[in-house]
Amino acid sequence: MSSIDPTGSVTIGNMMPGLVSGLDTESMVEKMLSGTQSKIDKQYAKKQQIEWKQEIYRDIITKLDNFRTKFFTFSSPSDTNLLSNAFFNVMNTTSSSGAVKVISSSSQAASKIKIDSIDQLATSYQVSTNSAWKVSKELQGDAIDAADLASFSGQELSIDVSLDGVKKTIRFQGADNTADLVANLNESLSSVFGNTVTATASNGGLKIDGSGGSHTIILTDTVQGDSLKKLGFMEGASNKLNYNALLSESPFAAALQGNSFEFSINGTVIQAKGSDTVGDVLNRINNSDAGVRVTYNAITDKFTMESKTTGDIADIEMEQTQGNLLSAMFGLGQGSGITGSMARMRSTNTLTGFDKMDDAPGQLLDSIMSAARAGGQSFKLHVNGRAFEVGIPGLADDDPDYDKNTFIQAINDQLATGFGAGNIELSVVSVNGEDHIQIESADGYMLSFDEQDLQHNVNDALGFSAGNETTEAVVSQEVTKDSTLGGIGLSGSWTIRGTDSSGAAVTQTLVLDSSWTVEELTQKFNDMNIGTLAFDPVTKSLSMSNMTDENVTVTGDTDGADALQSLFGQNSLTFNTSGDPLEIKTGQNAKLTVDGTPIERNTNEFSLNGVNIQLMEESTGPISLTTERDTDKIVSGIKEFVEDYNSIVDELNGYLTEKSNYRSYAPLTDAQKKEMSEKDIERWEVKAKQGLLRNDGTIESLLSNMRTVMYKTVESTGMALYDIGLDTSSDYKDNGKLVLDEEKLRAALSTNLDKVQQLFSSKTDGVGQALGDILKDAAYVSSGSPGTLVEYAGAKTALDTQNTLSKELAEIGDRIKELNTKYEAERARYWQQFSAMEQALSQLNTQSSWVSQQFSSSN
Repeated sequence: MSSIDPTGSVTIGNMMPGLVSGLDTESMVEKMLSGTQSKIDKQYAKKQQIEWKQEIYRDIITKLDNFRTKFFTFSSPSDTNLLSNAFFNVMNTTSSSGAVKVISSSSQAASKIKIDSIDQLATSYQVSTNSAWKVSKELQGDAIDAADLASFSGQELSIDVSLDGVKKTIRFQGADNTADLVANLNESLSSVFGNTVTATASNGGLKIDGSGGSHTIILTDTVQGDSLKKLGFMEGASNKLNYNALLSESPFAAALQGNSFEFSINGTVIQAKGSDTVGDVLNRINNSDAGVRVTYNAITDKFTMESKTTGDIADIEMEQTQGNLLSAMFGLGQGSGITGSMARMRSTNTLTGFDKMDDAPGQLLDSIMSAARAGGQSFKLHVNGRAFEVGIPGLADDDPDYDKNTFIQAINDQLATGFGAGNIELSVVSVNGEDHIQIESADGYMLSFDEQDLQHNVNDALGFSAGNETTEAVVSQEVTKDSTLGGIGLSGSWTIRGTDSSGAAVTQTLVLDSSWTVEELTQKFNDMNIGTLAFDPVTKSLSMSNMTDENVTVTGDTDGADALQSLFGQNSLTFNTSGDPLEIKTGQNAKLTVDGTPIERNTNEFSLNGVNIQLMEESTGPISLTTERDTDKIVSGIKEFVEDYNSIVDELNGYLTEKSNYRSYAPLTDAQKKEMSEKDIERWEVKAKQGLLRNDGTIESLLSNMRTVMYKTVESTGMALYDIGLDTSSDYKDNGKLVLDEEKLRAALSTNLDKVQQLFSSKTDGVGQALGDILKDAAYVSSGSPGTLVEYAGAKTALDTQNTLSKELAEIGDRIKELNTKYEAERARYWQQFSAMEQALSQLNTQSSWVSQQFSSSN
């Protein structure tokens, strides 16, 4: 029994091929198949030549189509579109003074314009913080604790002080009294900053100033230091606003009241929250439909808002509807509305995961354990409005210590590193017999989750939802107008100072009765006729506003102040509807005199007698604007046309006259390539491609048509290209390339521009129109009406196989498939025949051996 494997080798019983006969069976089979293999190789060679030919044609198509698109279509660039009016009507206007900038000019522009003077530029409407209003509060520290002051004696303290962006470490000796402490600090500050930064004792603590008030000072602790906090300052404390600081942490001189702010500018409503940065608010205003731009100048500590429009039609209208952010920025009246959410009522600082963690007790983390083991998981939340992310370490699947306690401890360790031990902690609590994750925070650490937080792996699985805040305990979800003040933790008393309807000063005290309902609280407050308190049952929010046009303040005793803090984010509220007036500069029109005629425009950029100009500065004049046709640009475009045309003619003629080396360098077979280096293969294939388009009739016809157009006379003008300096080369070797006489072209443009334009762009017989049509007929890439070359070879940008060469390739592919089938059948037959021969020889040998044994035994 013999068998043939897919590689063509044969096995006869346990014998190798040729073992009995001694023949080189493999070589013999290959020789017997050589005729069929030769036919296959020829088909592959033919296929390769057609593919190369198609590649060359497609490259030609791309260049022809790009050439046509560049010069002869209305999608062409304006500086090369020979069919457009704009190409031949490019105007160049120059100004005799930098006070006027020329933007563009049309062909209808006046050749000479005289501006006698520019008396006034158009300006925008501008409002700025009043000079008497201070935006940022002083850099004042809290009163220094007596115990801290005593501990300073003999200690070296250090803080980092940044002055206008330059940070220096200040080291100084502590002292057990404020006066000596200030003296030691000033000595160190003076050695580093001179007299620019000084410290003084104020309100039981330290105040740090910069001379002149124009300097920005930022205080931070040194690495691993805690001196700043002991000195009564927060990390990052500054005397100026910072674009990247949260509103809730920014040093506004007028403390921001509440956590939500709303105001309108030119009717566009702008909203912000305490968790937004100063930069967020400015970007929100500047990118809105309000039509204004707001900037903050840290040197002057002022905000400026200016209209994007100019002239006396420009205006800015501002109205504050909630909170006092606009007032804090510009010194406006504090407005009439501060809103605080009743959801801020809380008895604990905890958040508990709900909804998702309702598995059986003990199974809290099963749904995320396997993912957490793999690593790359994280837990994300917001602390005081800032995002904080905790990476969860991945542990081995077989680690027996990786349980929910390890999981929680890994998070708590990182929370302790970021916020101090015990300030923010996770734990597992049982709610109705089911395990839940709980987060608890110390005073001063407000926690929350937003939608993006919930996309961070484990947050959602732990049962937290967007809007969860530590200021939202379960009790807050039950607040209604009938909820009692005692039930939601409000107590103490409020003192309200203002004026009554007659204008008399009034001071009233409102003692919060624990038995009052929320509705009764609003009624009691409103009965005082100084302000208005209202409850919204949908948003569970209280809003307070004043009813008079004078100042109103609301303060509280210890518990009352806590109630105001819980509701509005401040322990005292101020309403001041008058405020300081803004510094306003109204918009003005541009004023100029042109040829003795006074002109006003509400913008500095406008068209003047066909010339688009921009006024740059005032001038006593005179200023001359001179306009002339930009002949240089027209000549440049025509020179570019000639260069590109000659490049195409040169390349096409190269293909037509190329020596036919492909006849002597047939495409290599796979067997031949195995015997050659890559460089040898590359050199061979270069030769094998040469001459594939030699004397190509389609290319010859295209070139002939192109040359004919270059010689034609355009009847509507009575001119040909050679009349304007474009002629074919007298050197026969150039094969019809164009030669440009630039001087003759400029003369024609100067004396007969309209006819030069018509020579190219006439729709009936223009050279440009005719040449564009010829190129389109040859190389237009379209499935509906392709050019002749595209119909023959297809295009690089299209996957269409409905072209002549692609069909030929498909037919060759079918022929190769048939020959391969025939080859395999012949090879199988030959192996079977040799197999039968080997088997027969083996049997003969066996019989011969048996006969020989018989003769031997008979002897």
